[in-house]
Amino acid sequence: MVENDSNSLMLVQEYASEGDLEELLKENEFRPSQAVLLEIFLQIIDAIVYLANYCIVHGDLACRNVLVFRFNNFEPQEILVKLTDFGLTRASTLYSVVVSTASTTLVVVPLRYAAPEILQSASLSKYSEKLDVYSMGVLMWEPCSQEQLPYASIEDDNEVRRRKFNGEILTKPENCDEALWTIIVGCWHL
Repeated sequence: MVENDSNSLMLVQEYASEGDLEELLKENEFRPSQAVLLEIFLQIIDAIVYLANYCIVHGDLACRNVLVFRFNNFEPQEILVKLTDFGLTRASTLYSVVVSTASTTLVVVPLRYAAPEILQSASLSKYSEKLDVYSMGVLMWEPCSQEQLPYASIEDDNEVRRRKFNGEILTKPENCDEALWTIIVGCWHL
């Protein structure tokens, strides 16, 4: 991270030759093996844990925000992914109070990936690491569902919100292994 004179931070990151995970999965139209998905998920989880150790919540986990630097569908250990798009990143209120000095702030919450708690909260500064765990479940669901948009059959955002508030979860993708599905659902029930 680089600090400049205007009290803002810039993140400079190397070029991701494979693009983002969403593009990679859609363009190549292949079904990654469970071993490939697990390697990708473990690297993302490592990044979330790293951020949590510094009391930081990413706030926008999705395949579109995972950069792919190396990819090999046959050698999962050669895969390298990294999180990007820290636009919704917040310091966790689990450890400290977030104070905004900006007079106007526009925050767009990724409704279909967000935990119900963040959709109910009047104050977007009340983030905790559990929000990233919930979003990680949606992120893991995405490639298993052949890159469908979460709640794709529902056009009305208020209906998506209502279903989340009622505890409804995404349906199990046809090709999702039972063990992985158990982990995904566990992310939604913290």
